Amino acid sequence: MHLENVENDKIYILEEIYKSNISYFRLENPDICINTQYIVEDLRMEDNNISNYLIKLDDTYVGFVQVMLVNPNDNCTWIGLLLIHSDYQNFGLGTNAVNIVLNNYSKKGYKIFRVGVLLNNAKVNKFWKCLNFNYVENKISSIGKEVEVLEFVL
Repeated sequence: MHLENVENDKIYILEEIYKSNISYFRLENPDICINTQYIVEDLRMEDNNISNYLIKLDDTYVGFVQVMLVNPNDNCTWIGLLLIHSDYQNFGLGTNAVNIVLNNYSKKGYKIFRVGVLLNNAKVNKFWKCLNFNYVENKISSIGKEVEVLEFVL
């Protein structure tokens, strides 16, 4: 498994991954419409502080991960979004992808990684805690939803 930078010609792949996880996005916004425009805005590709990666296993794109190098509010690195296509969930691919991110960024000197988990998303909360991400605090996210902030320190 490896990570590939998201390029404009791969947005259609990302759209399929996003749509396969529609139940997650509906936790944030029940009326959400996932389309190319939404994804391009979500990627924030013009922001040099954000890195977007497709997760590729052999010759198949199985997911997506977004990393904010340094959050200006806390100076930590954030995994802003991790999505595994619904067809490939529960095979350990998310765990492998997180380990790749942690390994790659720790080599660059990043040591503190955070995620924000919606309070009503018990499955995702359990996932991150199984990876030894620990509770820091509850906060209101940029979209106005309360999240549990979890942290992993190398």
